Amino acid sequence: DFSEFSARALERAVALGNWFEARVEVLHVVPFAIPAGVGLPYFPAPLEVTRAQRDQAAKDTALLVAPFLGEGVPIETKVLEGDPWRVIRDP
Repeated sequence: DFSEFSARALERAVALGNWFEARVEVLHVVPFAIPAGVGLPYFPAPLEVTRAQRDQAAKDTALLVAPFLGEGVPIETKVLEGDPWRVIRDP
């Protein structure tokens, strides 16, 4: 979600990647649906909204990862679309 908590989690992941000589994968999922309101159902996001969100998420992911690129740990980034919980569970 590109919050301070995400940056701290990535910092910890990079430290663990160094320790275990492993790569780090950073994943952001752009949802296909937009909430209609509190307690209301979701409706499909228009394609142009999804594309714009995906483009912005790719930029934000690159900014999040940039400070850690010189740490010696391979970092792979992915920006995918779908139901976040499903994409994370079933990559």
